[in-house]
Amino acid sequence: MNIADFYNMSEKNSTSVVDAVGIYPPNSDFISPEINNINLEEEKITFNINARQDNLEEYDYVKFICLTDADLRNLQETNFPSSTTAKTQEFIFGINKGDVVKNPDQLVNQISVPLKETVDGQYKFLIVFGFNSIDDGLVYLLTISPSDFVKTTINDFLKNEFAKPSIRKDPPIIDRIEDETFTSNLLYTCDKNGSFGAFYSLDAQKLILKFGKFPGFLNPNDNQQFNKFLYKTEFNLYKYSNINYGYEFDRGDLKVAPQIVNNLFIQNSSGKLFYQLFIPSIAKTNRYQAMLKFYFNDITIGIASQKLSELIRTKKNNNRALAKQIIENFYFEEIPFEFIDNYVNLNKLSDIDYKDFIDKVIIDFSKQVENSKEKTVSNQEPSSTYTTPHFSVSNSYQIFLKQGFQETIHIKSKKQNVFFPLVETTPFKTIVVSSAQEGSKNYVATNIKSFKNIKNLASISKFKITSLKDILVSDSGLENKSDCSDEDFKKDVLLQTVETTQFLNLSTVKEEKISFSYLRSIGNSVSALLFEKANGETFDFIPTGQAVLARLDNYDEYYDSYFFIVNDGET
Repeated sequence: MNIADFYNMSEKNSTSVVDAVGIYPPNSDFISPEINNINLEEEKITFNINARQDNLEEYDYVKFICLTDADLRNLQETNFPSSTTAKTQEFIFGINKGDVVKNPDQLVNQISVPLKETVDGQYKFLIVFGFNSIDDGLVYLLTISPSDFVKTTINDFLKNEFAKPSIRKDPPIIDRIEDETFTSNLLYTCDKNGSFGAFYSLDAQKLILKFGKFPGFLNPNDNQQFNKFLYKTEFNLYKYSNINYGYEFDRGDLKVAPQIVNNLFIQNSSGKLFYQLFIPSIAKTNRYQAMLKFYFNDITIGIASQKLSELIRTKKNNNRALAKQIIENFYFEEIPFEFIDNYVNLNKLSDIDYKDFIDKVIIDFSKQVENSKEKTVSNQEPSSTYTTPHFSVSNSYQIFLKQGFQETIHIKSKKQNVFFPLVETTPFKTIVVSSAQEGSKNYVATNIKSFKNIKNLASISKFKITSLKDILVSDSGLENKSDCSDEDFKKDVLLQTVETTQFLNLSTVKEEKISFSYLRSIGNSVSALLFEKANGETFDFIPTGQAVLARLDNYDEYYDSYFFIVNDGET
């Protein structure tokens, strides 16, 4: 039996609760996961999964794959699931950037999987419970019929809620903080020479949504395109001044331009970018405040102008697929209520109705593009606040944003990281995969303290000194002479032999277990950098030429506490 037979077995009407079918390994007793709360949208499907298993701690991840017709043919050619090839194992159990991967919990909610083409009118998904160390695990097949579910969009929700009275409520403070947070925490380290290296993650998708006039025309995973949008970034370290009792924000002594890191392997990182920076030398005795400055050039306005011209051409050549894509990107899931019906049924419209609908969209599109080019000038006179009529030249919408880090940076004297053979690279040192396969190491340190050995220790009893002229006063062994002559003083001088000072040494041995963690995935927010403790992994999940960021678990005590683990292709 091959995978096509399992497809035929699972083709049934979808209900609110769907059970996945176990297909690999063959002839195994499966406890099928339960899928519920299924919601089909324009480009993705969301659902919850109840694993219904007791041994989930054995697995390292659960992966969700939406299959295409080409994927099905490839699996059939390899006779999966009766047999597997290296290519099949890599497709099913391998983890690549952009894959939908979750932790294998009993209940996993709000799983979002991008939709691909249907297979015989059905959406086919593989649910994979796998391991990091080997290409093996459990594979389930999930079949969902689109006809049995109502596709919902944001506009559908707005349509249902349109008639309801709305009460404006301020979002909870946590939600507001999350909405205004565009970067992760600053991960930094220093070496013994004072070289400073740092790392942070940037939510490119959120920046585009916040500062782009037409965010649907920008792809956050396109680094070249995003670099034109965020054309400049400055990282500043401000030194704390004890004299002025604050940070010297007017000084830019420690200013660098962060560089994007393209070879990092991190799960769930779609729409996120990673940056690193390096400062050759900073004073270890000072305290610093870190600040990022972003400079934007909203290229979406120019892209929208080009897409407007393309939309006009689609009216003439009747290219409805391209027109629908442009409209979708232009409104970005916020299609006006009056356009929804025609948009959904665009391919069913007559030529006259199609042209009439496109004309209405073009009018709205043109108006929004023109309004987006208005720009406030520095002159505060009311008559010069806006420029009208609009200049024919490009009028870029430029934005400036500051993003600070709350943590105070204070580099103290630390111990050397001697646990791994670190290679001198910037900003963080590196090790190869073969040198990082031990999950922990023991650190043994001997501490020696010396105490001066004093012989014949005796306490001095209470005494009283009475000063009488030319009278020797003796109290409890203490002699005091008053107004003695030089001759009398000399006779009391004794010849003494200087003895060598002896010390008593006390040594203590401290044994400490040193382990490290590595950046495996990102949570729902960019601020949630999820590190996973290394436990003897071979790190074979890292593609050749890529790396993961690692840190010592007690990283506050050591130099070079952050470093990269690189797969150099050698075993």
